[in-house]
Amino acid sequence: MGLDSGHIYITTNMFTTGSSPIFKGTKVWVINKGTLPAGGALTASEFNKPGLANGFAWQPAHAFGPGAVDYIISEGWSIGGTTRAMRIKSFTFPTSTPILTDLGFIQVADYGFDIDPNVPTGAPQPGCAPLIDTGDTRLINAVLRYGHLWTTNAVDDPVQDNVYKTEVAWYEIDPAQADANATNGPIQQGRVSNANRWYYFPSIAVNVLEDVALGFAASGPADFASGYYTMRLGTDSPGTMQPESLLHAGISPYFKDLASGQNRWGDYSATVVDPQDDINFWTIQEFADAQVGACPFSDTGRWGTWWGRFRRASCVDVDGDGYYDCGLSPGPLTAVEDCNDANANVHPGAAEVCGVVDTDCDGVAGNVGGDLDGSKRADGRDLYAWALVFGTSLDADHSTLYFQDYDPVADTDRDGDVDGVDLLALEADFGKTVCP
Repeated sequence: MGLDSGHIYITTNMFTTGSSPIFKGTKVWVINKGTLPAGGALTASEFNKPGLANGFAWQPAHAFGPGAVDYIISEGWSIGGTTRAMRIKSFTFPTSTPILTDLGFIQVADYGFDIDPNVPTGAPQPGCAPLIDTGDTRLINAVLRYGHLWTTNAVDDPVQDNVYKTEVAWYEIDPAQADANATNGPIQQGRVSNANRWYYFPSIAVNVLEDVALGFAASGPADFASGYYTMRLGTDSPGTMQPESLLHAGISPYFKDLASGQNRWGDYSATVVDPQDDINFWTIQEFADAQVGACPFSDTGRWGTWWGRFRRASCVDVDGDGYYDCGLSPGPLTAVEDCNDANANVHPGAAEVCGVVDTDCDGVAGNVGGDLDGSKRADGRDLYAWALVFGTSLDADHSTLYFQDYDPVADTDRDGDVDGVDLLALEADFGKTVCP
């Protein structure tokens, strides 16, 4: 499932019923949010794409920010039988009915071409011979942020040894670069691997700073099935992740095949950004809990769930108001930063007051109360409007100093903007009060 500001996207693989199900294709439903939050009627569009030629396990993106387009993406495509590619389709809304457009392919690093069908696949674990089923290479989730798609899957490592040793692959993709021949590659891509552990079932998230988080499962000859995580900063070198960290260690072998012949694990995981601060990450992973009985007896395995929160180390919240100072220079990616982490009454979204303090961290001091023209900030036009209210002899000449959006004369305190401080100076000039 994915979503954006106006829609919910649900994709599914369709199979026949019975003991030997046959894949019949995929379906996508696009649901207009409309009145859904208030319990209103559901309005949905259905797209039916039968057969393998139209892909398998399409993943819709969770889109951040406003926009008139969203995407679905799938993996496993081959160009010439030797090159891996992702396929991307877009949803646009020229009317209330969505339009689905095939954008083409993005070439990615190769994987899975050296698998020996006679060698069992799965991740080893200590104290139990049955391997843990690591699933397939389908994408686990996708995120759309600042116009780029981020996604992840578990793939075979690049060593040509006929052994399916899984590691985490992740990608940043510009959908505009997709074409029919997979001419272009991702903006960046990388792998998370360990010589002694198999990594599988990853999930990915991206925050407002373009930091990226991964959560995933792991096991190996000396490691019970455990939960791990890692991240990269938006400023880290392309294609790199920081060293992975243990979320919760497994404590015993896991064997639970439910008479299916597959020692299924998971199947999946979740990693998301905190919706309140858009900086912290949350990840939910599984670990092998204490078994009931002992392997090799079937269905003795038990799993537990663990969740944790993490963020870049430089982001601190000294005043405990729930907003972070990440020590970054002002810019569009720091709109959620606490501009004064020593004062719990100052943070993004705080009640602004007229005066010298920028209480809501919008970069303009004391801009509430002085916004007479409704522009949502106090500027030169408000100074002119207030001057008229004060009953001065100013005429309607728009070249008047007080009318300008910014003018060094109107900027009485010479701080580079016309704000609440300048309104206070205007009060002094006219002996009036702007602040309510």
